[in-house]
Amino acid sequence: MNTERKRKNLAGRFFSSRIFLTVLGLSILTLISFPLAKNLSQRHKINKEVEKMREEIRRIEEKNSGLKELASYLESDQFIEGEARLKLSLKKNGEEVAGIKDPVSGTEKESEPSTVYNMPGRENLRPEKAETNPEKWFKYFFN
Repeated sequence: MNTERKRKNLAGRFFSSRIFLTVLGLSILTLISFPLAKNLSQRHKINKEVEKMREEIRRIEEKNSGLKELASYLESDQFIEGEARLKLSLKKNGEEVAGIKDPVSGTEKESEPSTVYNMPGRENLRPEKAETNPEKWFKYFFN
């Protein structure tokens, strides 16, 4: 009985010792910290994704507002008038149209505008360009 009592006493002293309590506390703290760290990592990833989505929303809204401005310009009288002048060769009442004669053929030729459209985002769109000299030489020798 004495040995049993010593064992209980030794076990009681071990379980109540500072070392055991420290190891037990650290074990519990470690077991709690792993799920907490995983949760924080997931939260960080989700916050990053939310921020990316907000940035994408901002970019899409900017693009959308630009397209709305373009659509409103395309519906405006200014655009319609410009297209009528450019493509249909129309003029306003009281305006005079000047023609330029081609020195080689002697026929009138319309001057090409420097820009096709005068609208936001479409600056300096030019009609198809004429052949360059190297292209002309290539055609001369190989066609």
